Amino acid sequence: MKCASNDFKVRNNFNHLITKSFVEANIPLYKINHPSIKTMLEQCSGQRVPDESTLRKTCVPSIFADVIEKIRQDIGIEDVVVIVDESTDVEQRYILNIFFGKLNGTISKPMLAYSKSTLQFLKQLMTVSRLFGLNKCNIAESN
Repeated sequence: MKCASNDFKVRNNFNHLITKSFVEANIPLYKINHPSIKTMLEQCSGQRVPDESTLRKTCVPSIFADVIEKIRQDIGIEDVVVIVDESTDVEQRYILNIFFGKLNGTISKPMLAYSKSTLQFLKQLMTVSRLFGLNKCNIAESN
């Protein structure tokens, strides 16, 4: 039974490592399903590469939590600047990015804390309002 548990830990670590590598390199996770990528990773590692949706469900949440914790540790008790950027991509989907940075007079690289593309932009705004602890999200239309 110890061996099966060890195999699970190795596989889980491998999945986490692949996911983190793709995310940090800004490679979309769906690319892991490409036959060439999957075959190469499986041959080089000797591990079975799971489907992108499995990695998204099992590994991305902990990677996200690690990034948020890193931001918290880096910012500490400093005042912060929050940059919320909304735009559309070439397919007219809304993109929302939330960046954080220190507001202490020194130059610091803003840290991306949230990036989302969706057709339901209103839902995103409600999520952002919850993120900042706001009870209501007032949306003004602009012409």
